[in-house]
Amino acid sequence: MGNGPGQPFRIIRYNRSPSGPTRLDGPVFALRPPPRKPDDDPMTTPYRCILLFGVPGVGKGTQGKRLGEHPGFCHLATGDMFRGLDRASDLGKKFIEVSSRGDLVPDDLTVELWQQHVKDLIAAGAYDPARQLLLLDGIPRSATQATMMDALIEPLLIVHLTTSDREQIVERMKQRARKEGRPDDNDEDVIRRRLAIYEKNTLPVLDHYDDYLLANVDGIGTIEDVAERVEAVVMPVYDETFHGEASDWSHDEPEERRA
Repeated sequence: MGNGPGQPFRIIRYNRSPSGPTRLDGPVFALRPPPRKPDDDPMTTPYRCILLFGVPGVGKGTQGKRLGEHPGFCHLATGDMFRGLDRASDLGKKFIEVSSRGDLVPDDLTVELWQQHVKDLIAAGAYDPARQLLLLDGIPRSATQATMMDALIEPLLIVHLTTSDREQIVERMKQRARKEGRPDDNDEDVIRRRLAIYEKNTLPVLDHYDDYLLANVDGIGTIEDVAERVEAVVMPVYDETFHGEASDWSHDEPEERRA
């Protein structure tokens, strides 16, 4: 199998169990991104990124923040973006006008806010497109947003945290609601409605992208167990993008291999 630009490289996903690591859904093949030209401007070229998806309560935000501690990644969650918005700016005033009516933020305004937020991160030195991958958490959230962002981002991988145990997710969200003081999330009907909305809105987004980008990762387990599974699919893409070779981050290897 070749290693040049446009050639596929192999990502093997593993699930750690007491009996030893087992593969999740077999290997994934992704295409090596074309090399950037020396005169490419990171501010004007599509941002290389990894998209994070997962049902509410599966731990997507936790895993995103954890990966964001790695110097090669910048975790961008739309919740943080909205909370950190300058309310006195033109975009901030538009956001307040919409949110004060209780309306959903329109796709075009969300994408515009996202673009400005990325530029602010670059200006503040919090994100370097030449050396970091964006971890996008919460965007694109609709097929329309995905289409609008085609010229803005270059997805290298889609990490989809999944679970077949819906009841465990419901119970996890109720426990989180009690712990963090989220009374609405403690309502089981509200939780199930959120899960149904996620499935309805997210599947069209996933369908927007090529199948080879998608890595379904089991999201049930301890934070550390899920983190190992996420690293096993994310780190080879990072290494391939910045070092030209996809390393094997499967967790059946000695610890020193991953040091």
